[in-house]
Amino acid sequence: MSKEGTVTYQGFTKEELSKRIIYDPVKGIFLNAKTNEVMNVVKGSKHSILLRVGFSVVTLSPAKVAFFLKDGLVVKSNQVVKFKDKNRTNYAYDNLLIINKDYGCKEGYVHPYTTPTQHKRINLLHPSMVYVVMRGPEQAVYRTPDYDKAVAILTEWMEDNSIHRWDETLPDYYMPQEGIR
Repeated sequence: MSKEGTVTYQGFTKEELSKRIIYDPVKGIFLNAKTNEVMNVVKGSKHSILLRVGFSVVTLSPAKVAFFLKDGLVVKSNQVVKFKDKNRTNYAYDNLLIINKDYGCKEGYVHPYTTPTQHKRINLLHPSMVYVVMRGPEQAVYRTPDYDKAVAILTEWMEDNSIHRWDETLPDYYMPQEGIR
């Protein structure tokens, strides 16, 4: 699809993708370049643009396509796209923001599907709406629907990080039997 040395996203150059998709940065919509019809980018809970290439289908991230078509930017693997208004279906260019994943930072990492709370290591996870106490950037210590309990677990863990509590979000058959904890 592309020549060596050319910037590509999922194998497409900006010119090749522009022949298939038209991006309106003000409205945040994607149009099929051949039919000029609005492309459906949300199917169920998935946000993606599907393009047929020969006998296969290529899945593209709408937010990443927006950056690629507007500025020729490819979102790197150590970056994520955030939505300024927290509406994951608003692809208006002014609403999109590329941020670096901060894997080296133990505190303050915010997963794309979470909302931070006043405690740096407690985030509200969407759509399950449980509070997640974080040990590190990618490791959850405890999940609970009760914010006060999350704060108590965090406080306990900060005093002694060898303590481990089984959270209540797993089904009972995964939970260890009494006396094994």
